[in-house]
Amino acid sequence: MSVLYFSCLNNRYSRTLDAQWIRYDVPHVHLDYRTCVSRADKHLRFIFARTHDADAAQLQSILSLWRQILERDDPQFNPEYGSGFLADCIDVDICDGLDTLKALENTAEEMGITGYTRILVSTFTTEPCECSSCAPSQGRLAALWNCAQKTHKNLPPALFERMPK
Repeated sequence: MSVLYFSCLNNRYSRTLDAQWIRYDVPHVHLDYRTCVSRADKHLRFIFARTHDADAAQLQSILSLWRQILERDDPQFNPEYGSGFLADCIDVDICDGLDTLKALENTAEEMGITGYTRILVSTFTTEPCECSSCAPSQGRLAALWNCAQKTHKNLPPALFERMPK
C-alpha cells in the first residue's frame, strides 16, 4: 500500500486528496469509501431491524456527503494555508455527522444491544500515536483554528466547540 497523505479540517477529521480515505477521531479510525459502501448495506439492514432509524439515517447521510466530494474534481483548500488544510463545507458536515454517529454508537453500546457492531473502530496501536492529528503542536492547533474561522465563518459557532484551540 502506498503512503497516504491527509489534509486536515481539525484534529479529529482529515481525508486524502482523492477523498477515498477519511481519518477520524483520536486514536485514528481509518475509513475507506469502497469498504464502507460495501459493508453499509449489511449494517443498515441490521440497524433497521434492531435499533432506531437514527443510526441508519446518519450512516446514509455521511455516505451521501462523502460521495459528493468524490464526484467533484476540485478539492477545496484554503489558499492561505495550502493543501494541508481543508476548506470544504461538506467536510465540516461529514465531521459533524461522524461525531453524531460516534455518539449513537456509544449509546447503542451502553444499551448492550445484542449483535451490534461499531463502524467507527480505532486502528490498533500498541503505543500512543504521536502524529500531528493525535498530538498536534500548539502552532498546528492555532493554524487549524484560524483556518476554520476564516474559511467557515458563516457556519454556526457550535460546530467549532469540539475543536481545541
